[in-house]
Amino acid sequence: MASYTKIERKVFINAETGKSILQRVSNNDESNYFVNLQVLYTPGYNFTSKTVAFINRSDRENGVDTFTESKGISEELSYAIYTNDYYSRKILDTRAYAKYEKYTNISGLIADRYIGTNPFKEKTLITLEGILTLYPYRYLSVGGRIKNESFKDEDGYKDNLTYIIRADLTFPLLSINSYYQHKKIRIDGNRDEDIFFINLTKRF
Repeated sequence: MASYTKIERKVFINAETGKSILQRVSNNDESNYFVNLQVLYTPGYNFTSKTVAFINRSDRENGVDTFTESKGISEELSYAIYTNDYYSRKILDTRAYAKYEKYTNISGLIADRYIGTNPFKEKTLITLEGILTLYPYRYLSVGGRIKNESFKDEDGYKDNLTYIIRADLTFPLLSINSYYQHKKIRIDGNRDEDIFFINLTKRF
């Protein structure tokens, strides 16, 4: 059962920044800093918009000064539909997400993911995602998700594409959760994956 509370403040802005310095005995020092700005807009109980801008940078001194920098912006929209009866039950929930990132001189875990790329060239990663969930019955939810990651380097574009279909039954003493996932991986490999999952939980 879902309910809501009237929201008085429609806009929330949060900004944060920080820096850390790691000094090693071997003089292989490292410093990291980040800047994040988040704007949350909620004009009504069933709609939310969240915008985030960020910059992250890591500087290292291992005989030669090197750095890794990432910056980008993301937007997330959430919308829900409720019944108009006394219980105000949710019947639909949807979410759309988009993110743009640019990497400069990538290394470490980032470079490990993007196999075969030149870490000294600029890279871009664009993520698009959509999620839809329906609640046709009080204890039942069905939905789907699609996500595409598009990575651009000096060799052109490569994509990871994911489809997910799921269904959940949640009773007071019994839960059944299941999903099917198909994923085409081209950024950090060259393969297709199919996963089917089901979980049953009984409470006493």
